[in-house]
Amino acid sequence: MKMLARAAAVLALGALTAAGLSATPAAAAPTPASSAQLIPYGKGAAAVEQRRTAVAAHADVSAQAVDCWYNVTIYANANGRWVSMEKGYGGGDYAMLRARATAIGPWEYYVVCRDSGSGYTTFASQDNQLAVSTEIGYSGGDNGMLRARASAIGPWEQYYSSSAPGGAWFALYAYANSRWVSTEIGYGGGDNGMLRARATAIGPWEQYYW
Repeated sequence: MKMLARAAAVLALGALTAAGLSATPAAAAPTPASSAQLIPYGKGAAAVEQRRTAVAAHADVSAQAVDCWYNVTIYANANGRWVSMEKGYGGGDYAMLRARATAIGPWEYYVVCRDSGSGYTTFASQDNQLAVSTEIGYSGGDNGMLRARASAIGPWEQYYSSSAPGGAWFALYAYANSRWVSTEIGYGGGDNGMLRARATAIGPWEQYYW
């Protein structure tokens, strides 16, 4: 029954993603090249292999069946910017994910582990080596903020991605609050382009490329 429920959930997410990404999005800039590189099973750092194992446990597959990549960059269709991990921010904003970069540097690289069958995904900043969390404990306009701050994979670090890294458009769904991740281009100042899990449908702000 557990496996059937998971399969049904994956099919439902797949249908929603197909509806939202029915065609290649009209990006704000030309489609970028992918820099994602596969990490062979057992060859990643300890933290990477732990995340691979966590994905396998959730997806009920062997760890060997889970793919992981490094040097993954994330490009936001909403504003034609690369997603940065804001290492220079302090307090509860530390390591916020924000689509604001026009060039790729250390803060724009991620490590991604994903099960191809279910789309179950975890990812971490390659710079600070911490997993990305959905901050459902935050309130107001910060609720659902994505932030690279976790040292282990728990409920807030679990996502569904509609395609694998390596040159594809995708949407990202947070299991923590059952919402699609949006690029908040309507926010001002240092919050402009914040990634936040808050959408119930996929539109231009929920479309990414990696």
